[in-house]
Amino acid sequence: MFRTPSCVVVSRRLCAPCHGSQGLLQSGAERTLGIKGLRHAPFPPWVSFRLGGPADTGRPLEPQVRIVQNAPVTVASPPGPTGKSPVFAALWVLLPAATSEEPHMEPLGIPGAWVFVPRIYSDDRGSFLELFRDAEFSGAVGHRLDVAQANCSVSRRGVIRGIHFADVPPGQAKYVTCVSGEILDVVVDLRTGSPSFGRWEAVNLDAESRRAVYLAEGLGHAFMALSEQATVVYLCSTPYAPGREHGVHPLDAAIGIAWPAGVEPVISQKDAAAPTMAEAERGGLLPSYQACLEYAASGGKQARNRPG
Repeated sequence: MFRTPSCVVVSRRLCAPCHGSQGLLQSGAERTLGIKGLRHAPFPPWVSFRLGGPADTGRPLEPQVRIVQNAPVTVASPPGPTGKSPVFAALWVLLPAATSEEPHMEPLGIPGAWVFVPRIYSDDRGSFLELFRDAEFSGAVGHRLDVAQANCSVSRRGVIRGIHFADVPPGQAKYVTCVSGEILDVVVDLRTGSPSFGRWEAVNLDAESRRAVYLAEGLGHAFMALSEQATVVYLCSTPYAPGREHGVHPLDAAIGIAWPAGVEPVISQKDAAAPTMAEAERGGLLPSYQACLEYAASGGKQARNRPG
């Protein structure tokens, strides 16, 4: 297998990997094929080529490679200076099978919580996706994602991390994805005065769908590892600050998160000692919905990073 760094136009029609329409092109392996042409544009990283062995010889053809998916096409080089017969080779153009949806953000029922759905390109080598896109994110959420810290956690089956939240302002927004294994990712509205206060929503994140969850400042976050091992990466809008970090017990019956049956919960001593939502509210630990709205509308992080 080899990947060409560029493609070369041999007709006025467009190159399919670059422009999405079928056309004629040749690979950048110019010396191998004895072909000259005009350099066009880089192939996307998910496009690759494989050359087969020599085939029958015949009348020299104009160098043409038709963009097809997983089907052989023939490329021929003109006779060289020695007059030897041209060499033909089968060239496989491995274009990916892609998920049908365009990348987009989907709102959850809790204000400030979103799911990002990527488009995944797959072929015999594996897959490629864009796990974050600013255009879709800022277009839906209304501000750019300000990343101050990136975290990575590895958890065995049954591990529950959360429910965690931070004081607002400045709070800590999170963009969460599962890069290996599977988790149940949970968003809890802990903002007092919110129309969805006390409500939770869960989204399965895994290494197949490659979805991500975004939760705004003031929302609580937790997840359970469902696979034997799960690796979770999350981008945070502010650095970890122990004095501003808080938790609510993940098994609080008043919240009633429906953790999967048949999976024994594994909880840290810190999370097991966390108060219930009612106790946290009585202790003045929970952020207010109004404070979160005012922070979002103020000269804080979100205002400084609005697109345009």
